[in-house]
Amino acid sequence: MNAISLCLAPLGKKYQIVELRAEGRLQERLRGMGFGRGRLVEVVMDRKGKPLVVGFPGSGQRVACAREVAEHVMVRKWSEEAQ
Repeated sequence: MNAISLCLAPLGKKYQIVELRAEGRLQERLRGMGFGRGRLVEVVMDRKGKPLVVGFPGSGQRVACAREVAEHVMVRKWSEEAQ
């Protein structure tokens, strides 16, 4: 399955991060927010004109992420059967 940008991921579905398409400070910022290759993510709030709220299943952690930042996080749909 092809990767999509996190800002295109539908609400409430689990995805796995496959790549951070960012360099330098932006990549450091994303990693500092908890985004890393292989980590599971889920969009928990998506309102027009507002930042995405992203959760990390299993940890209880949530972060607000501007769409301009989320577009650099590439994800693919996660399924327990594939694991």
